[in-house]
Amino acid sequence: MTETTTAQAPETVTAGATETEMSRERDGEEEETIRRQKKLEEALEAKSLRRIMSAYLKYIYPLLVSFFLLNLSFGSLYILVSELTL
Repeated sequence: MTETTTAQAPETVTAGATETEMSRERDGEEEETIRRQKKLEEALEAKSLRRIMSAYLKYIYPLLVSFFLLNLSFGSLYILVSELTL
């Protein structure tokens, strides 16, 4: 029987390997920065949405009150005019 052995390459650190590690670190930092920016944008969007909804509710309630009061006034006028024309 013949014995086969495989020679393992020695593990050496080359300049390319350190550059790869540095680029991975940069990529990780960039991803972290992008993640933080997305979280900040989402928080600002939620805050803006709350402001928009608050303004809408503050606007719609007086509008509905005015509409119903106007509707009641118009209904009263309609009854008065219909009685006068009889």
